[in-house]
Amino acid sequence: MLKSIFVQNYALIEKLELDFSSSFSVFTGETGSGKSILLGALGLILGNRADISAIGHKQEKCIVECVFNVQNINLNTFFDQIGIGNEKELVIRRILLPNGKTRAFLNDMPVNLDILKKIGEKLVDIHSQHQNLYLKKQDFQLKVLDAFTGNKDLLSEYQQNFEVYRVEKASLEELIKKSIQEKSNLEFYTYQLAKFEQIDIEGESIKNLEAEMEYLSHGEDIQKKLYVVGQLLNVGESSVLHRMNIVLGELKYLKKIFSPTEKLFDRLESTLTELEDFSQEVEKLSLHAEFDDERLVQVQKEMTVLYQLFEVFRVTKMEDLLNKKIELEQKIDSIRNFDEACDTLSKKTEEQRSVLENLAQEISKRRKDACHLLEAKVIECLRELGMEHAVFQVLHTEKSSLSFTGIDEIIFVFSANKNREPQEIAKIASGGEISRIMLTLKFLISDKEMFPTIIFDEIDTGVSGRIAEKMGQLMGKMGENGQVFTITHLPQIAAMGDVHFQVEKNHEGTQTITSIDQLTKDQRVLEIAKMLSGEEVSESAQVHAREMMG
Repeated sequence: MLKSIFVQNYALIEKLELDFSSSFSVFTGETGSGKSILLGALGLILGNRADISAIGHKQEKCIVECVFNVQNINLNTFFDQIGIGNEKELVIRRILLPNGKTRAFLNDMPVNLDILKKIGEKLVDIHSQHQNLYLKKQDFQLKVLDAFTGNKDLLSEYQQNFEVYRVEKASLEELIKKSIQEKSNLEFYTYQLAKFEQIDIEGESIKNLEAEMEYLSHGEDIQKKLYVVGQLLNVGESSVLHRMNIVLGELKYLKKIFSPTEKLFDRLESTLTELEDFSQEVEKLSLHAEFDDERLVQVQKEMTVLYQLFEVFRVTKMEDLLNKKIELEQKIDSIRNFDEACDTLSKKTEEQRSVLENLAQEISKRRKDACHLLEAKVIECLRELGMEHAVFQVLHTEKSSLSFTGIDEIIFVFSANKNREPQEIAKIASGGEISRIMLTLKFLISDKEMFPTIIFDEIDTGVSGRIAEKMGQLMGKMGENGQVFTITHLPQIAAMGDVHFQVEKNHEGTQTITSIDQLTKDQRVLEIAKMLSGEEVSESAQVHAREMMG
């Protein structure tokens, strides 16, 4: 409920502080006194767009602040989403600066207007002549029926499941679409992977292949050169080894008779041993250095494929190329698994649809069962409000497909006169009739599902006398279940209020200021008497006012 409001420098209000009760409060005042100004200020709190012209003194900021008791409202999830602790009270403040910029706060935490609107929808329902247009919309009519039926929890469960179904269905459609696209790419991916299979990129390296191709390309020269080296080292009397052995023999003789040659002998002997070993290695290389034309062709093919792969995939490292191969393999596996994935998701979606259909049928049954009861209750109330011949019917049909609200379509049809076929409210009901129908519907759902605070802005337009008294009684009963405000010009309704606020426009020098005051019992009597008889309040009018107040 709305506990209090503080307004500063808004339109004709210089400064205003009001505390509110939890029951039925009325606001009265002369036409043009500023009753709608308070609603405008409250609208800022509820996320309405701000207008710089609403600032009273143009050089000063405008402040509107409301305190709400929210301990009986389940706002925990909403508070968690925006990072506010779960408090019993919620303070909403809106500041309008002279430059046109605005700032908004929830419990001193800055928030945007979207959050204000969302929280405002949960805190206050302002019913004005404009809102009567909602009654002509089928989605609003369905909401009324659901509120009357008490479908809130079941409908919430359905809508949560519908959202899951919607996401799964969209995912399935996307998967099928992707499957069709990817299957067209399967041949291309397979062709690319076949290129990889021409070469063992996991066991090869570009350096090894290049080295092998270099060797194979010069195989004949290598064989010739190794043969020449072998011949020079070890064949014939002119070979290096033969001549070195002769030199070693001479040094062997000399070291016996000339000691300085002993070291030379040892050095040459060691060199000769190394050279003999070297000669053996050359011989081995010569034996194994075979020129393989087929292997050269194979290596050249592998190198060509490798360079093509580097160019196609725009990489320079074998590691990156290997990753591309793995990626291709995964794509091909994924495409080949699309059918299985589609089947799995399709089954899951169908199971979710089955859950939805069961919930939708249950909701639909409850709606059908409630239609006749709602019709009877509305007609009963409308007759109390002076519409003796009113006919009100709820036409129910089922749609062929599931929607966010279920499978039902609801249309309210109405007739106010005898022998007139009921038609859609939008086509037949007058403004005054729509106001009474709307009040009736709000009353009927007030003890089932209702906003903590509901405000009626001159819903009594076009009615008077006994009908106005009945409307006041309905609003009074609504006040027993929640906080209700009404702005009214009718004494019959004003007399029903538990609390009475008077709105006045005062002229102070060059300024005009709107003030709002809570009236005492005696002051209420005078105000209601004035509404009955005009500025000249007679004793009989005061007596009548006391009688009306009970």
